[in-house]
Amino acid sequence: MYIRQIFKPADQRYSEFAVEGADFAAPVPDTGDIIYWTAKEKSYSARVQSKTFSYDADEISLARTDDLGLTITIIVDVIGVA
Repeated sequence: MYIRQIFKPADQRYSEFAVEGADFAAPVPDTGDIIYWTAKEKSYSARVQSKTFSYDADEISLARTDDLGLTITIIVDVIGVA
């Protein structure tokens, strides 16, 4: 399965950040969790507001016919940038 997690700030002041890969095995945060990530030479912290899951047939693996892509969009409230 090809997994993509997208962190999308609710206020749109910051751009989206994506983490993806075929062997990606990071836990999916729950509503209310504080998450941290680094991108574009900055460190971000945010509180998770909500999340959605969607399956994408376009990301099907060539090696397996039963494989699907999964996109997890995580809406966050950015609380810190350093």
